[in-house]
Amino acid sequence: MLSIFNGVPQFVLEKKILQKGISIVDLLGEKTGVFTSKGEVRRMIKVRKQWISLAMSNLSKKKLRLESAEDKLQSIVQSYLSSESSSSEKLKNANSQGG
Repeated sequence: MLSIFNGVPQFVLEKKILQKGISIVDLLGEKTGVFTSKGEVRRMIKVRKQWISLAMSNLSKKKLRLESAEDKLQSIVQSYLSSESSSSEKLKNANSQGG
């Protein structure tokens, strides 16, 4: 199971550091060596926030387009059902008057 982590950088921390509480910036920038500095951590977080914001914006736009398409489809179906119902009524009336 742990073999999937082969090649992934690993580090050891004292349990008390985590129990005491540590900011993610301090953890990644000072205690683990994942990043070379706290400034680098902050920049990466900023970039990720911007990326996530852009992704959420794109998802919102796609959701709006999907909702619009659903509304149009529902309108088409309702229109079709109304015309079918109208045609059916006309046929019934014609049959009852002619028969």
